[in-house]
Amino acid sequence: MVNNKKNFNDQKDLKENPFSKEGLENINKTQLQEFYGSFFGKNKEEVKKNSQKIRLRIYFYGLMIVFVVLVVTFLFNRVSFVTS
Repeated sequence: MVNNKKNFNDQKDLKENPFSKEGLENINKTQLQEFYGSFFGKNKEEVKKNSQKIRLRIYFYGLMIVFVVLVVTFLFNRVSFVTS
């Protein structure tokens, strides 16, 4: 019975140790949450609003790239640079 308590305390010490596997995972998780929080915000309303803005920008620039590629391919197919 004493051994079980000792093992439980050892596992608890490993969780509190910042250099253990679980401690490093917790630190990485916290840093990742802070990183995404800097982009999207801290609460749900900010996250929804900011993620929608980013999504719309991605769609807009994607459509602009597609439009430019279509225009360029149309122009190059119309104009022939080969002289005979």
